[in-house]
Amino acid sequence: MCNDTTVSKLKNDFHYTLSKFSHELRNPLTLINSGLQMIASAHPDVKEYEHWDDVMDNLDYVKELLDELSAFNNAGHIKKENIGLIEVMGLAVLPARLKDEMAALEQAILDGAEIREDEVLAKHADWVEEFL
Repeated sequence: MCNDTTVSKLKNDFHYTLSKFSHELRNPLTLINSGLQMIASAHPDVKEYEHWDDVMDNLDYVKELLDELSAFNNAGHIKKENIGLIEVMGLAVLPARLKDEMAALEQAILDGAEIREDEVLAKHADWVEEFL
């Protein structure tokens, strides 16, 4: 059985590890963000590149995840919640584009819309039909 001192030390060590992890991820992320801003400033036409918005959305998503990690780390208490590893990993790597597509797909399914007729959602039709 753990005593209060041990629990407190483990909790402090956990928060310290999360803080270092967040910090170490933010360093290269800041460099990547700055580099992309410099590229966009020097070459404004890059914003017209087909995947530019996806790259910037994904960068923003990673920053949001790190902000959530920081908020959790500074919360002062740990909220226990059952969550599956697949769900966590899916949230961690889900591109912003897919997040929007999944929301639109959910609405299309609920509305009974024909997914194959939607230009954006058609690529998901096979697995959706299999799922339903």
